[in-house]
Amino acid sequence: DISDRKRAEEALRESEERSRLSEQRLQSLFETMEEGVIFIAPDGQIAYANSAAGRILGISRPEVTSRNFIAPQWEMLRPDGTVMPPEEMAGPRAMKEKLPVKDVVMGVKRPDGSISWINVCAAPLVNSAGALDGVVGTFTDVTDRMRAEEALQKSEGQLHQAQKMES
Repeated sequence: DISDRKRAEEALRESEERSRLSEQRLQSLFETMEEGVIFIAPDGQIAYANSAAGRILGISRPEVTSRNFIAPQWEMLRPDGTVMPPEEMAGPRAMKEKLPVKDVVMGVKRPDGSISWINVCAAPLVNSAGALDGVVGTFTDVTDRMRAEEALQKSEGQLHQAQKMES
């Protein structure tokens, strides 16, 4: 009697089909997001990036995934314009601390010389044995906000200067 085996094969096939559909839904979700999403392997290699990640960073998705997250091609900046060392970045911190890291604002120099300002959140993926399987990072483009804040500060400085001159 092979009916038990047939039922097991059918159950396995259905399970694989559900898994495939879940992966497709997840992929569709990542591709429709405006936020950049990356997966960093434990060795620091960027193993996955959605389309938004490439758009925000100013490079193609294959270029993103060809790099290590601390590769010399990346030029990362603190909000004050100084170089941001890896130990301050969200991904490396989440990897080292095995804790989520939120709201790290940093600039990324694009190949055209412009800077994309991003707000980064990173969360470690720790398996049941406590070992790090990687880090998921998400980031939003806050370039317009940073420019607006800079313009506001400049205007406030000019107003202050004008008030001093009137006094």
